[in-house]
Amino acid sequence: MLLVLSEEHREHLQILTRVGGAVVGEFGRIAIEFLRRGSNPKVYEGAARKLEVSSTTIQQAVEGLTYLLCESSKLMISEFDFQHSVLVLGFPEEINKVLLQLYLDNRKEICQILTELEPDLSHYHNMEWRLDVQLFTCTQQGKDQRKNPKHRINDFNKALDAFTAELIKYEIEANMYL
Repeated sequence: MLLVLSEEHREHLQILTRVGGAVVGEFGRIAIEFLRRGSNPKVYEGAARKLEVSSTTIQQAVEGLTYLLCESSKLMISEFDFQHSVLVLGFPEEINKVLLQLYLDNRKEICQILTELEPDLSHYHNMEWRLDVQLFTCTQQGKDQRKNPKHRINDFNKALDAFTAELIKYEIEANMYL
């Protein structure tokens, strides 16, 4: 599976074509630190002074590299597919090798960090009680307000629809973090 990057993402990574392999390795170290501890503007400013570019350019490159590494790790892209995904970016061979080594050395840690960053989503177990409560509530409202069985069926269908929508919402949220 090849990782396809947006045009904006490619633009953010273009600074890596103008630097050597050692600097790309340093960008990789900063990207991993970004995942561990968050953004550090002082590091961006120091790198920007050394490379004579804006700190925003450095920040975008680090975030772009972080995205590349995270998505590759999350999708468990093979070594071969990672090489081909990066090859499309037009980096020199030296940089491609550094990026591949960075990915191979850090993918397990990146997966672990991403797992720790996942929000604690509600789980599907014991969802039946929610349906029971919603159905009971609608049934009681139906008894109090209307004696017509058609209205009770409509209330039941509304409760079932609300429960299904809630279940779909949880499923979508869960899939976002897989």
